[in-house]
Amino acid sequence: MTEEKKETPLKKVMIIVAKGSMEDIYAGLVMANGAVMEGIECKMFFTFFGLDAIIKKRQNKCKTATVGNISGASDTAIQTNVDAVIDYFADGNAVL
Repeated sequence: MTEEKKETPLKKVMIIVAKGSMEDIYAGLVMANGAVMEGIECKMFFTFFGLDAIIKKRQNKCKTATVGNISGASDTAIQTNVDAVIDYFADGNAVL
């Protein structure tokens, strides 16, 4: 007897951002955006050094790794983009 497992589509997802590097913050935002675009309810939880991304006073502590940074983008340029994304969601324009 073969049992077939019925796959159910993912309805909700939570993404945990626990590191304060730009690469990790961006990864969480990209995954959250992908989930929302697929119609999946998504929540993000920032903990430990990930809190640096959402606390305005600590956002200057978020840094980009120099090794493997092929884009050549500066921390200031990347931080400006992260600030814009966080402000967009904080203003209630979208729910992650």
